Amino acid sequence: MEKYYRANIIEEDFIELINEVTKSRIDKYGNIHEKLANRLDEESKEYSVLQSPVSYYTTINLPQGDIMQGFYFTKDAKFLFAVVAKKEEAGAEETYTLYRLSPTGNILDKMIMKNCGHGTVLAIEENKGEVYFWSDVPTGIKGKRLVRFKYKPNVIYYPSSSELEKYDNFGDTEVVYPVINDNYIILCRKTPSSWQAEKRFLVDVKSGKDEIISSIEIPVNLYWMQGITADSDYLYWLSGDTNGEKLPMLISRFRFSTGKMDVQLPLNYGEGTGGEAEGNYKEPEGLFLYQDERGAKSLFVGVVTGSYIDRNNKVFAYHSEENFVKFLGLKSQDIPKNPQVMQQKAITGPDGRWLFYVRAGSKIFDTLENFKGLATIYCEPGVLDSPSSDTSCRILANIQDVGIGNLINIDWKNRMWFTSIIKSNGALLPWQRVSTLGTSDTDWMNLQLLNGARLAWSYTPQYRQVNNRLQLKGSVIRGTSDIIGNLPVTHRPLRQVRLPVVGDGSLNTGRMTISTNGEIVINFNGLEAVWIDCEIDLNI
Repeated sequence: MEKYYRANIIEEDFIELINEVTKSRIDKYGNIHEKLANRLDEESKEYSVLQSPVSYYTTINLPQGDIMQGFYFTKDAKFLFAVVAKKEEAGAEETYTLYRLSPTGNILDKMIMKNCGHGTVLAIEENKGEVYFWSDVPTGIKGKRLVRFKYKPNVIYYPSSSELEKYDNFGDTEVVYPVINDNYIILCRKTPSSWQAEKRFLVDVKSGKDEIISSIEIPVNLYWMQGITADSDYLYWLSGDTNGEKLPMLISRFRFSTGKMDVQLPLNYGEGTGGEAEGNYKEPEGLFLYQDERGAKSLFVGVVTGSYIDRNNKVFAYHSEENFVKFLGLKSQDIPKNPQVMQQKAITGPDGRWLFYVRAGSKIFDTLENFKGLATIYCEPGVLDSPSSDTSCRILANIQDVGIGNLINIDWKNRMWFTSIIKSNGALLPWQRVSTLGTSDTDWMNLQLLNGARLAWSYTPQYRQVNNRLQLKGSVIRGTSDIIGNLPVTHRPLRQVRLPVVGDGSLNTGRMTISTNGEIVINFNGLEAVWIDCEIDLNI
C-alpha cells in the first residue's frame, strides 16, 4: 500500500526528492557543501575577484634592498609571511629566508632555508593551529623534491634536515612549485620545454598517491613566471620581466575544468605619484589568493620598485566587498616605511615590536636616511654600523630632521649605552661608550680623529674612563689642522688641560691641549707624529 503525505506526495517520490536535494549540494568541482544555499552562495561569488577594482594595500618592510619572491597570509589575517632569496656562495644552491610579519608588513621573526633554492613559490597550510609550508628543494642528484615543513622562528633548515617531510613521488623536474587551495594542491612543474600545473587532492600527495585530477599547459609566452595561486577551479598566473622589457607584466586566469585561459589583465599599477616606477625599476613579484572562513576572497599582487639599495615591496589587492573593509581596517594601523613628508607618530610597529629591521651586511644609516621622528630598530648580528656588530641589538632613534639626530643602544649584556649622531654625508659618527650601569668606568674606545689626522706606528689612539680619570693612549700623525680629535660630552674635563707630548725616539716635545668642549689640539712643534699617552682628572 502506498503511503501518501500532504500535497499527495507518495513515499517513493519523497525519498527521491531528498536524494535530489542532497545531490544538489555537490558543485561542478565535486565539492560537497553543507547546505544547498551554501553552494548557490559560492557560485554567486564565482564572478572572480579580478572583476573588483585594484587598490594599494601596504609596503612590506623587508631589510634594506631585499626583493620579496612571494608572500602569504594566514586565514585569520593575523600574520603575513614573505620570502627573500640570496645567493650566498658561488656554485652553491641559493638560500631563502622566510619572514613572519604583522599583517601590514613589519617583521616579527624569521627562519632560514639554507641551500634550499630560490623560494619562488611556496604553499601555506594551516593544520591544527600550526602553520606549515610546502616547497621544493634540490635532491643532489637531479631535479627537485617536494617537501613540507612547520614554520619555526629562528631555526635553519637544510635540504637534508630531518624536519623536512619529503615526498619523492612528485619531483624530478626543474621545479615543483606547490599551491594549496582548501583540499587541493596544485603542483606547477617546469621542464626545459614546458610548464604544467597539476591539480591533485592534498590527501593523495600526503599519502604518496600519484594521481592528477586535471592539468593545464601554460603557453610559452607566459614562461617568465613571477607568482602562482589558485581558487577552486581557477589558476592565477603572474608573469613578466623587469619593466616589461621582453615579456609584458600580466595576470592570467586559467580554468582546470577546461584547461584554457579565460581572463588576462595587464599589471599597469605600482608606479609612483609621478607616473614612473621609483628607481626606474618595476617587477611583479608574488601572487596570493586569500580566502577567509566566510569565503570572502582577495587576490593580492606584489610589485617591487626602487633602486638596488632601496627596494619598495608593494602589495596591491583585488578585494571582494567584505574584504575591502576588513583589510582597510588593518591598513589603517600601518606605519609607513621611511616617511619623508609626515612626522612619525609611533616608535614601534602596530604589534608593539620594532619599527625598522636591519639585516646583516646592511647599514642603520641607509634604513633611516629619509626618516624623521622616533623609532625602535632591531639589528641582526653583522650590521655594518651597529655598536654591537657581533650580536643582535635594539636601538632607539631620535631623528629631529632628515640626517640629524642621535641613536641610543643598550648592548646584549644589558650594561653599556652608546650614542651616535647621523651626519649628512651618509654615515654615522663612531659609537661612544656613555657609561656602565653602577659605575663610571668604561672600556677602551677608539678616539674620533678629525681633519685627516691618523694613527702612527700602528698604535690606535684610544681613551677610557676609570672612576673620574680620563686615560689616553696611542700615537697620531698630524692632518690638515692641529685639531686632531674630539671627546664625547661624558669624557670632557671641567677646565682646559695642557700636556707635553713626544715623538718616537726624539727628545723634542710638542703640546697637547684638551678643552672643555672636548677638542684635542696638538702643537707638533716640527714633529711628524707624537704619542698621546697620558691620564688626567676630569673633575679638577
